[in-house]
Amino acid sequence: MTWRLILFAATMPVDPAVLERLPAVRIVYYDVHGTRYREIDDDQRRRGPVDPADGQRYDAFTRLRIRWRWPIGRDGRCDVRHPQVTYRITVTLPRLHDRDAVSPLLRRRWDRRVMHLRVHEAGHVRLDLAYVRRVTQALRHSTCTPADPVAAALGEQLNAATRAYDRITDHGRRQERWHGTDI
Repeated sequence: MTWRLILFAATMPVDPAVLERLPAVRIVYYDVHGTRYREIDDDQRRRGPVDPADGQRYDAFTRLRIRWRWPIGRDGRCDVRHPQVTYRITVTLPRLHDRDAVSPLLRRRWDRRVMHLRVHEAGHVRLDLAYVRRVTQALRHSTCTPADPVAAALGEQLNAATRAYDRITDHGRRQERWHGTDI
């Protein structure tokens, strides 16, 4: 992915309805079972993805994997002007295992719940894209060897921004509190 596309993607709002169409974003689902609200809620809490940062289960989760390297020129040295940054963002969301077994009212309630999760996770994707953009820019103004500490420092900023985002929005339960500041 080129840095221009990264810059464009990171500066535009992420529409939760198009998460699947964003480059390098993959949606994975885990099944939630039950026919009544309490059963579904309990099963979702048991099956939700675990955040490796705190070991807690959540209803949804977004993970960024990023790598970078520099091409090697004919002289055997790295070309810092053209860093190659690759990344993959994986969003894990719940899926109701047997939608036909629940009432239409509960199905609508479930769909609203998942849409709220998608909105929240789209915010995480936006933070991740901003991080990718910043790493790419930092690498373009770096030398080959000391770039890892720069990227690590930016990673700490991303982690702090992600924690703040989840704290401010109460992990999406109060999404209206977020006003879109980036890292």
